[in-house]
Amino acid sequence: MELLQNILRQSKEEKKIVCIYLNGEDIDFWCGYVKDFTDEHVIMVHYTKFGHFDGIIIEQLAAIEQICFDNDYCEAMEFLVKNNSLLYQYNESGTSIEIGANWQYDILEQQLNNTNSIVKIEMDKDTIHCGLVKWLDEDNVILHMLDADGKNEGTSVFKTNDITMIKVNDLESRRRLLLSKWRNNGPQ
Repeated sequence: MELLQNILRQSKEEKKIVCIYLNGEDIDFWCGYVKDFTDEHVIMVHYTKFGHFDGIIIEQLAAIEQICFDNDYCEAMEFLVKNNSLLYQYNESGTSIEIGANWQYDILEQQLNNTNSIVKIEMDKDTIHCGLVKWLDEDNVILHMLDADGKNEGTSVFKTNDITMIKVNDLESRRRLLLSKWRNNGPQ
């Protein structure tokens, strides 16, 4: 119990981000810093994955299965909590939308080599890819892929005719781009 209290105390004193997993929960967790704790409860300041305050959580210590700290996700969340306003510094006027026979090419061409713009392409209802447009011709597009936490997933080529939907700079994608820039020299 002393080790657990030391982790909670460090989170509280330094406002250090931790992730708390509850017994029986494999995927869902809470992310934030400890506001206070007792021998039986923890009070956490909770943040969304975009770094926004999302309330106060009070939980029994006995219900906690795992506490993660000092990992890549916690570091990324600390950055987002301090810099979440950067997610909203986007000007939508930079993309003109014209729907023609080759609409995929027309929209993706505007994003070509633009390091401040990120796209999501949907190939069918279950397959979505997200990244920076690196190369494009009438038949194919190459994306520098980024995962949900802004990590490099390599480069992939897709047939433009297979694209059924394109999103440009949606909030989830801007989070990826911001974290990618932070990982590679800080936000720009």
